[in-house]
Amino acid sequence: MKKIIFLHTILVFFLAFNAFGQISQADLIGRWGLIDFELEAKNKSGKLSQKEINTIRTMKDALKANPKFMHLTFREDGAFITEPSSPEIGYNARWEYRDGILYIQSDKGVDKHTARLINGNLEFKPIRSREAIPVMILEKD
Repeated sequence: MKKIIFLHTILVFFLAFNAFGQISQADLIGRWGLIDFELEAKNKSGKLSQKEINTIRTMKDALKANPKFMHLTFREDGAFITEPSSPEIGYNARWEYRDGILYIQSDKGVDKHTARLINGNLEFKPIRSREAIPVMILEKD
C-alpha cells in the first residue's frame, strides 16, 4: 500500500511538473505587452555578437523609456495584430496554437514559435531564426 501511495505521489508530481508552462489556445487570447527582451546565441560558441548585444541594449533602453511599447494581440477569431505593425511579421496575420506550437501565418509565410507561461507572463520565441533567437516576455494587459 505504501508503494502505491508513493508511486501515486511521484506520478502526480511528474505530471504537474510537465504541465508547468504549457498553455492552451484560450490562454493566448488577448493583448500582450512586451516587458522584457533577450537574444539566445545560435552559433557554436554560444556567445552573442557585438551587434546582437547592442540589439539587446537598444531594446532594453526602449522598454525603460516606454514600457510595453510593443504589443501582440491574439484575437479569438484568429487575427494576429502587432503594435506597432511589423513588416517582418507581415500583414493580415492569423494565428493558431496546436500541438505545443504557435503558428503565425501572414503574407510573408508561416512562422512557428514556442509559447509558454512563466509566472503568468508569456515567453514567445521563434523556433527558427537566421541569427540569434529573440526571446520576448510579454504581460497580459
